[in-house]
Amino acid sequence: MNILTVNYLEITFEPEGTGEETRLQKYAADRGLMRFEVIEDSSFIGDLHYYVHYTNGEKRKITRPKNELGVSWGYVADNFMYTWVMIYEWLYKVELGTHTPLKRYSSLYEMYEELLPPKEYEEFKQMPVEEITTMYGSPWEPQDEIARNEQQMKLFLEDIPPNSKELIRDEGRFYDYFLEEWIDVKGSIEVFNNLNLGIHHEDKWLND
Repeated sequence: MNILTVNYLEITFEPEGTGEETRLQKYAADRGLMRFEVIEDSSFIGDLHYYVHYTNGEKRKITRPKNELGVSWGYVADNFMYTWVMIYEWLYKVELGTHTPLKRYSSLYEMYEELLPPKEYEEFKQMPVEEITTMYGSPWEPQDEIARNEQQMKLFLEDIPPNSKELIRDEGRFYDYFLEEWIDVKGSIEVFNNLNLGIHHEDKWLND
């Protein structure tokens, strides 16, 4: 079994009929949008190019239509990127970007008191309990971000065998169906994180 470590990953967008590639992050920023807004907006038609480099020296360029739907949910690009957000947050029990630990709260009130700005939390507290219950569920029920994260991963992994929590946690490998490779999770995760956070490496793709 060949397990590969990703040391460079970048996505560019080529609008249909232009023949010109631009980093997806830059393309979105130039239009005052977030990267995911471009991915999820079907009016942006063209190809996404995925530049992937591995520590063994192998380099790949994968080209897929931006608006290609995944087998399970959403666009292929969205699915591919968010997969690695889920893996990171499940493995380390923190939110990507803020590194805020996933927590357990005694109630929705306790959770929102910590997460919302003071003014917004006061407005939330003033809402009728019936309205909160309709919109969010009972405000008195415990809120367990860790359990929710575990359940999310369980449901996700059921659809993509042979992957499992044990393979990720104990053996450090995950089969990425988009890349069609077994990926070294801990050795590659920071590269995926940088991609999801919009942090770029040197312009290797320009010279390949």
